[in-house]
Amino acid sequence: MDLQWIPVDRDWRLNEQHKRALQGLNKHETAQRLGEDLVHTWRRSYAARPPALAWDDPLHPRFEQRYAHLPPDQLPAAESLADTYQRVIRWWQEKILSHLLDHQRLLIVGHGNSLSALVKHLDQTTDDAIPEVYIPTGLPCIYQLDEKLAVTNCKYLRDQPEG
Repeated sequence: MDLQWIPVDRDWRLNEQHKRALQGLNKHETAQRLGEDLVHTWRRSYAARPPALAWDDPLHPRFEQRYAHLPPDQLPAAESLADTYQRVIRWWQEKILSHLLDHQRLLIVGHGNSLSALVKHLDQTTDDAIPEVYIPTGLPCIYQLDEKLAVTNCKYLRDQPEG
């Protein structure tokens, strides 16, 4: 990006999908206990939401210090990928569009499902197809946009072979 310093703007809306009642559980053990089909649906479907945490559950995000600045009713007790998409796109509209319209280069870093939501928006991926989209960890993807912010090119950065 030809920059010596990059300003950082952190936003909770780029956090991973909140699978709340499933957070921290071993996928294999959970599938054995609840059934593989159900767990697969929660993990890979666009609209299915896993069981929500109770409002008074100590693991509810309203009890986390990092969310203390947010109204508790904005914090999900569980999310589907569709829910994650909605919060990421609100962030995109509020925080990113104006920078892109000013022709600024941006580096966006997020978690797997928040980035999947952004890719769904940029690539206009269907609801049925997005759960199968693979985003490699730690491998930047460069999007080039036209004046109307439509994608004109997308490529992953990879090390070039020497020689």
